[in-house]
Amino acid sequence: MREVYMCPDYLVSHPLFMDYGSDLATLAKKDYPAKDYFCGKEIPSIDLDEFERNTKRSNDCTADGVVGIADVVDAKAPTHNLAAC
Repeated sequence: MREVYMCPDYLVSHPLFMDYGSDLATLAKKDYPAKDYFCGKEIPSIDLDEFERNTKRSNDCTADGVVGIADVVDAKAPTHNLAAC
């Protein structure tokens, strides 16, 4: 059996989080100012728009953020990853 869950500890230890750290509520507010997606939730993320702007990369049709996830297969040690959102 495979389980995927949020892993904020992995994300906040990522080197890009130091310069581009944000949270999903803030990122969602940029695109959907009239909505309250993720409000009241502590979901850290890396702001990809800010990263693309500062590194002079195109942000056409790209994800807005990255969250930390971990997946566990058959109760073995988790594998940590970043997931675009």
